[in-house]
Amino acid sequence: MPLVLPLVLALGALGSPVCRAVEELPTLQVVTPAGLKVLKKVKILEAKPDGLRLSHEDGAGTIPYNQLPADLRKKYEPATPDMPAAPAKADPAKKEPAPAAEEDDTFTLKPTDGPQDAKEAAPKTRGVVLIEGEGGSATGFVVQVGETQYIYTAVHVLTGIDKPVFRTPQGQVLPVNSQSSLEISEDPEIPDVARIRLPKAGEVPTDYTLAKDVPALRAAIQSPGNSAGEGVMTLESGEVAGVGPGEIEISNNVVPGNSGGPIVLEGTGTVVGLVTRASKEKMGTLWTKDTRFSEVRRFAAIPSKVTRWSPMPLEVPRNQVKRLETFRADSRAVASVLFLTCAPDGISPTLHTEGDFNVKKVLEAASARPVGQSISAAIAEVNRRLLKDTGSRKAESTMKTAYAAFFTSIRQVCNTGMTSVNPDDYIRILRPYAAHEGKLRKAVVADIVAPEPKVVSFDFIRR
Repeated sequence: MPLVLPLVLALGALGSPVCRAVEELPTLQVVTPAGLKVLKKVKILEAKPDGLRLSHEDGAGTIPYNQLPADLRKKYEPATPDMPAAPAKADPAKKEPAPAAEEDDTFTLKPTDGPQDAKEAAPKTRGVVLIEGEGGSATGFVVQVGETQYIYTAVHVLTGIDKPVFRTPQGQVLPVNSQSSLEISEDPEIPDVARIRLPKAGEVPTDYTLAKDVPALRAAIQSPGNSAGEGVMTLESGEVAGVGPGEIEISNNVVPGNSGGPIVLEGTGTVVGLVTRASKEKMGTLWTKDTRFSEVRRFAAIPSKVTRWSPMPLEVPRNQVKRLETFRADSRAVASVLFLTCAPDGISPTLHTEGDFNVKKVLEAASARPVGQSISAAIAEVNRRLLKDTGSRKAESTMKTAYAAFFTSIRQVCNTGMTSVNPDDYIRILRPYAAHEGKLRKAVVADIVAPEPKVVSFDFIRR
């Protein structure tokens, strides 16, 4: 193993302000704690004492030397300054071995490769919580705050899962139910953080504590979690890619199922983030082309920054989402009126389909609620009036009277439920959605009440 690093690496280790790629590789196989992983479009940036700092198409981070192929370890790993061994005496009875064949550049996984170096600190994972339920899966983690133990997770996790079950990777089911004491962030800059109070301190052994300070850029981090909702704990490594007052950007490959999970400083239980969201580029491709900003970016809230909490039962966030879903279904039923074909013989709701919007199916889905029942009753009434006249031609006055009564009935139900979407009645993270649903309903109502329905000859009446 060389005692002296290449000059450009030595300069990088001294803190050169400009970091250029030392070597570029199309692919690189590494052995992580989660198994064999192939990185693509790899750029080696710096040889650090504990590993190679590199970037790849999915992010950036520091890979420990014992996870790298043998050729890269030989090339870049700094030598350990041991005492030189005494030269062995030559044995005349032994012949010199034949020169070894030149090594193949292709990395082959060997039983001795991988994270088995005794110097490598075991990842801190006690306290990880796997969340499973109807409608989704996610992650949480246990933290002791003063005399109280909490499960921390993301608010959006609790809005999307029915009957969630909280358990450790070892199978311990935690004592949480629909009436458990929940606290939700009231910080407008960090709205997606929640914590659930456990009945007693020490309920769950945990390695985790909340960091007091914002992590440094490029700090090595790890993210244990329920990746892809498969019900097993995984561990992804990365680094802090961006820092803000209430959240950090991370390079870890977190995916759905990791939401609510901890971001910890590598090899420690210090929680510097809580996985909350991902985003795709918002700017034009001219500026972001061939940069990491053209790909998915991942973010984590800083839970230690939350200072204001709103208490409520655990079931409240999910129930509020269900209320919004019901209001949306009623709005679709009201909107279906705009697509009805009003004919001389009455109204048939089967004639219009646009994308996933099928008038008949929308009305059937709403038939168990007052809005849907009122619309269906109004359709039945106009059909009853028009079908009473069995003549070949119906009087125009009869049609006008029947359809005028129909639209009068519809206008009476248009604003049903509007008080249920008052944003102030929702948790902070749902307030924008409540306001949006109210605006959508008002737009539909405006289209219905604007002009009076018109009669077009005796063939059809179209509103």
